[in-house]
Amino acid sequence: MLFKIIIIAFLIAMVVSLFSGLYFLAKDGNNSKRTLHALTARISIWVVLFALLGIGVYTGVLTPSNSLTPEWAKQQQPTGAKNN
Repeated sequence: MLFKIIIIAFLIAMVVSLFSGLYFLAKDGNNSKRTLHALTARISIWVVLFALLGIGVYTGVLTPSNSLTPEWAKQQQPTGAKNN
């Protein structure tokens, strides 16, 4: 559960960084380094978040859902399975 909270915190931090970059762009104009720093921070957060997701799936802490698999594919048995 802690792992999921950390991921949500990173998502919130990414959105905050995105809107701070937008604010600095609107306030300071094109000559601002603050916009560049805010967007650089967002990219860094994205890289860390992507790595956390990969580690979570690899270690089994996060499991992908089967929500996109059609129902008929979920009900079929593998070809090597025996019917009892």
